[in-house]
Amino acid sequence: MTDPDKLNDAAARVTAPLLAIETSTTVARVAVLDPNSGRRLAAAEAASERHSSNLLRLCVETPDRARVSIAGLGAIACGAGPGSFTGLRVGFAVAKGLAVPTELPLVLVSSLVASGRGRPEGRAWRSTCSTWSPTHPP
Repeated sequence: MTDPDKLNDAAARVTAPLLAIETSTTVARVAVLDPNSGRRLAAAEAASERHSSNLLRLCVETPDRARVSIAGLGAIACGAGPGSFTGLRVGFAVAKGLAVPTELPLVLVSSLVASGRGRPEGRAWRSTCSTWSPTHPP
């Protein structure tokens, strides 16, 4: 088991914009967020039974609209459920597929807690996350 303080410390080091992916419901949502202010720089969503046909496109278009490259992100955040098994699996696969080659940390956020809070305000998202990094696994 990973120490929650270490996870929050890793999340606290994220200062560049982060790509947030949420696929626990029938609507796939992607946003680029400023981790310091919680401000949404760009967002997109697609309502579909098949996240696999929309998610990767949203993950490319949304950073472009925020004028941020994938390599210029500080981390990738992904909703960890609870939710649709297949939707979560697609979200995890896309998030990890973007994180591994770019060596960006992958931050998992409780979908339930995040939806209860609306959108992350300031650093609030850090209290409910776990972090995976290709160079420093938890």
